[in-house]
Amino acid sequence: MISHKQLSSTQICNSCEIMQCIGGLVHILYYLSQIPVLMLYHTIRFP
Repeated sequence: MISHKQLSSTQICNSCEIMQCIGGLVHILYYLSQIPVLMLYHTIRFP
């Protein structure tokens, strides 16, 4: 039972790390996708 508990806790930790990694990547991709939009907005607004 102790080994099973350890296994489940490590699986939970790994899934947490994976979710954090995915969240970080999504945040970076979203931030990068905003840059061209802002540049276009500024070029259109200030010709």
